[in-house]
Amino acid sequence: MSKKVLIVGATGVAGSAFIEHIRELQASGKCDWDVIGVTRQGFPPAPVEYRGAGSISYVTADLLADYASIKQLSGITHVVFAGFVPAPDFAQQVAPNRDILVNCLQALDNTTLEHVTLIQGMKYYGSHLGPFKTPAREDDARHEGENYYYAQQDVLEHSGIAWTCLRPHVLCGTTSIGTPQNILSVIGVYATLMREQGRALSWPGTEKSFACINQATDAQLLAEAIAWSLQSSNAVNQAFNVTNGDFFRWQHLWPKIAELHNMQAGGVETQDLSKTMPLLSGTWQGLISKYGLEKNSMEAIVNWPFADYILRTGWDVMASTVKIRQHGFQQCLDTEEMYVRHLLKLQELKILPA
Repeated sequence: MSKKVLIVGATGVAGSAFIEHIRELQASGKCDWDVIGVTRQGFPPAPVEYRGAGSISYVTADLLADYASIKQLSGITHVVFAGFVPAPDFAQQVAPNRDILVNCLQALDNTTLEHVTLIQGMKYYGSHLGPFKTPAREDDARHEGENYYYAQQDVLEHSGIAWTCLRPHVLCGTTSIGTPQNILSVIGVYATLMREQGRALSWPGTEKSFACINQATDAQLLAEAIAWSLQSSNAVNQAFNVTNGDFFRWQHLWPKIAELHNMQAGGVETQDLSKTMPLLSGTWQGLISKYGLEKNSMEAIVNWPFADYILRTGWDVMASTVKIRQHGFQQCLDTEEMYVRHLLKLQELKILPA
């Protein structure tokens, strides 16, 4: 059945990957959904023309202020909510992120709205606070303290609208590089700068983070899970962990990343990337000219504080994906192969040098 889907956070990793997934399905005649992406500022580049049913368009709206453009939309049947309002701390994130969801729902015609899929993450389980119960399961108790995921999910549970919550971790995709939380550009830029200085690819995190068990979510896999959630009755009013389905340790993946960049893998050399890497922004600018890269400043494609957070997490981050498999979504892939594949794609796109 045809759907009219609104995507909040359309230029982020999750939103842009979902739009690309739908575009490919439209082009192959497998989807006739109309998709409208919501962005806070400006539109992404116009997509390549394709033949097929359905459409993809964009509107600009600030869901904390002026969202008249949302009110003017009619016939929206489904919402994919991947928007986020940053704030100085976790407690201050709650109100604005709850408000953008409430404002979005209030702006839409609830006589046509059938389903909302909310993108959450492992912070639901307190992964950002320290060691937590692993593998995390969807019915685990909420952690103490403030968490905007809880506020948003409570809104949906009391809305009377069918909902699904999807919980990925460390989203990896190449459709949206200039976003605050993209580990691919972090790894690629860091490796490039180390190589340019003739250094080995040392691990900039800690001994503990190098050895801990981790997981990740391919953005394409999440896009497929979102599409599934909008169609399957098994997903209604349920929360699901969505990862690649395997686990990895950085200490085993790191040599493969070094090999990809024609480097020697080094040992642990802990550093504060948010302090050391900005000092090399001039070097990065020189590499843009040297290798004919896209003219992206380092600051535009890498968030070093985010890098420090991810690469210095000194505890296991693991979630069970049994529930989503039991409910019908079976996709999985190899995380180490995913990292290599995406980094090669960024080289092909001239975001990173080969």
